[in-house]
Amino acid sequence: ARELPKVRPDFSVLSGDDNKTYMLLEAGGHGVVSVVSNFKPDLVAAMVDSYFSDKKEFSSVIDRVLGGLYKAAFLEGNPKSIKGIMRAADMPAGPTRPPLYELRPETEVRLSETAAHYKTLSAGALEAEFFKSLIV
Repeated sequence: ARELPKVRPDFSVLSGDDNKTYMLLEAGGHGVVSVVSNFKPDLVAAMVDSYFSDKKEFSSVIDRVLGGLYKAAFLEGNPKSIKGIMRAADMPAGPTRPPLYELRPETEVRLSETAAHYKTLSAGALEAEFFKSLIV
């Protein structure tokens, strides 16, 4: 990965694309302004915190686990898709406001499947599984 230039010590570089966050951290970035953290804040926070706590391999695992959520969260753009995932998981998300239109029915099905897959996944459980896999 290319390293970011050191601009100023008081200047932070944040990812604005969830799916590029880990790559930006590797290049010297400082964090993320995240869409998927509206649904799984613990996982996104754990990915960034782990990276800066010298658990980069675990951070990378979280990034790969979140891959399907990254894709789903943008099936019909932001904020429609993440709101659809959150509503499917019975989380408050509010309505889609004009000029945006409602999700297509086939997208709603995919987002419901995504919500079901990720809803119970926690950073703690993922970390326990990760470290258990390291024990030989």
